[in-house]
Amino acid sequence: MAKQVWGRHTKHLTTSQDNTKEISTNEWNDNTNRKGHLGFDPITIASGATITPPAFSTTVADQPSSFIKLSGSTSVDTIATTNTSEGDLLYIITTGSVTLNNTTSPSSAGDIRLLGNANKDLDTNVPTILIRSGNFWYEYGGSPVTDASITFAKIQNLATMKVIGRTAGGTGVSSEVALLDEDNMASNSNTSLATQQSIKSYVDTQVATVPVGDITAVTAGTALTGGGSSGDVTVNADVGIGSDKLLQANANVADDDFLRIDGTKVEGRTAAQTLTDIGAAATASPTFTGTVTAADITATGTITGNLTGNVTGNTSGSSGSTTGNAATATTAVTVSGAAQSAITSVGTLTALAVDNVTVDGNKIEVTNTNANLQLDSNGTGVIEVLGNTNDGAITLNCTANSHGQTIKSQPHSAAVTNTMLLPAGASSTLVSLVSADTLTNKTLTSPIINVTSDAQGDVYFRNSSGALARLGAGTSGYFLKTQGSSADPVWASAGGGAVELGQYKYQANGYTQPSYTSRTVNDATTPVELWVKDIDGSGNNQAVYIRIKKNGSYTNVQVA
Repeated sequence: MAKQVWGRHTKHLTTSQDNTKEISTNEWNDNTNRKGHLGFDPITIASGATITPPAFSTTVADQPSSFIKLSGSTSVDTIATTNTSEGDLLYIITTGSVTLNNTTSPSSAGDIRLLGNANKDLDTNVPTILIRSGNFWYEYGGSPVTDASITFAKIQNLATMKVIGRTAGGTGVSSEVALLDEDNMASNSNTSLATQQSIKSYVDTQVATVPVGDITAVTAGTALTGGGSSGDVTVNADVGIGSDKLLQANANVADDDFLRIDGTKVEGRTAAQTLTDIGAAATASPTFTGTVTAADITATGTITGNLTGNVTGNTSGSSGSTTGNAATATTAVTVSGAAQSAITSVGTLTALAVDNVTVDGNKIEVTNTNANLQLDSNGTGVIEVLGNTNDGAITLNCTANSHGQTIKSQPHSAAVTNTMLLPAGASSTLVSLVSADTLTNKTLTSPIINVTSDAQGDVYFRNSSGALARLGAGTSGYFLKTQGSSADPVWASAGGGAVELGQYKYQANGYTQPSYTSRTVNDATTPVELWVKDIDGSGNNQAVYIRIKKNGSYTNVQVA
């Protein structure tokens, strides 16, 4: 439907066209017509922290509009009140990704107060409507939804035996969930709910199948007597010494006791009582001669002689030998007076001293003063540092062991096997790739110096910092022009145009001969000039030109 006029302008035309009036005579001078649609032509402006509605212009494309499309992705904090009036409406969408930032308490002109008191991402189709009140913009279109405003009447109609819920994984929109009224729970659904009536009916059915009544009989089993099939039933324990009887303990049984049968019960006996019971004498230093075979031997003193078998505990002495499995020893073991080949350990050794070398934890140390720790390979073999989860490395610490420098191999992915020779000659220091080093009396064969993006025709020079800098290849035909000791060289044109050879200034009679002064070509501040110019661009034909003042203005004259 065509747009209709909603009001008459204050200025009206009496002729066919008058540019001083707002509109031509054959257009919107009709009386108010309240029929038709209210519409606005959209105008697109770039988003920014502050956007300004366009001002009136004779160019139709720049005319102001209530329908604004914001391009770009910059969030908008304020909308300038320029070119707007109180009560104006703005319909705003975006062609990109733009957010309107909310101001809870507007205080500066152009602040935006949005529904819900929160920032809002603009839609590409659904407009956000703003109305100017005072010097601020307020979102128009209703109040934010509150908890109390959501009623049962506003919830989508549900089918019979349905509730609102979500059965899909993760978060998302709600949907209808079925209510099943199945007394037998036959469907076995994991996405439906059961009614109270179906749950009760199912439980009642299952309870009805549980037997109800007295126990028919109680039978006494092994080590039990009694029982019965009616009334109160008693079951007794059959205690005593014998097959299928329960043993009872005397009151004197204590922790760590040995047990002995005493009539129909068992009693506790201490270690000393047990030795007496078996007719053995307790001694602190027993002596065994010959071969002693026993399942377990526990000794808290000294065992002299050879032991063959498993040893649990401390083993010490100045002679003899120990063989077998000592893996269960839990304290330190000292072995002395034995040949090196006769010492076998399958357990854990703590601090170990061999000659002038100690091994303690993960540390190997030389004990004699100022001695070297030597690692010797055999033949062509080398001292090899293995890698594990990390590449092989050696760390050299300072005297305080608080700083270290690490020599590390290339990673497995590099797939390299090579030899690095240390510098020959006197004591020296390796040159680093990252530190600033000075090389003296070194010969560089076919060196390659890279400064930024090198290319054929580039020139290197020393800049104001004393470092090499790159001057990219210049335009063909240009020459390298120096600018003195305090400036970098540049590429310059080799010919064409006017070439100033000298300048001569006019002087009155009585003054000395005019002297040459440097100047810029075609400097208009000098009354009289003289120069030579290439007249055809070939460099082979030149002419003399003079610049003089004629009729109050300067002109260039060729001297023929």
